[in-house]
Amino acid sequence: GTRVSTQMGVGGFGPGSRLTQVRAKIAGSTACPVPDAWSWQWVLIEEDSPSRVVSVLQTSRVSLGQNSVGTQTLDWQGDYMAPGTRYAYALLMMRTESDMSSLLISGSETLEEAIANGATAVRSVPFLADGAPSSGVMTMS
Repeated sequence: GTRVSTQMGVGGFGPGSRLTQVRAKIAGSTACPVPDAWSWQWVLIEEDSPSRVVSVLQTSRVSLGQNSVGTQTLDWQGDYMAPGTRYAYALLMMRTESDMSSLLISGSETLEEAIANGATAVRSVPFLADGAPSSGVMTMS
C-alpha cells in the first residue's frame, strides 16, 4: 500500500526550506507505486467537526525518487484564522487532475463533504491559532 507522512513547521525538502512550510511525503513501493496521475491539494481546515475548509492553499508537487512523491505548501493563511480556534492542514487526493478540479469547483465547505465527494484526506497535527504552529509529525500506513 501507499504510506503518507506529513510534517508542518519544520522546513521543506531541501536547501532554502522555510519554517512555515507544510509538506507530505507519499511513499509507494515497487509493487504499489504512487500513480503519476494522482492529484494533490493542501487545504486549511478547522479542527472541530464539521471540519470547515477555511482556505484552499497553493500546492506544489516534488519528485522524491522512483516510488515517492512530495507535496508542499508555503501558503500561510494566518489572516483567515481566529485566535483560540484549533486548525489543521489536510492533504486531499483525487485520482486525476480533472477530478480534483471538479472537487474544487464544487466548493466543498467541509472536509467531510470533500471526502463524501470522492477525496481521500490526511490531516496534519492540529494547532491553536495563537501563533505559528509548532513542529509535528504524523505518519499513517
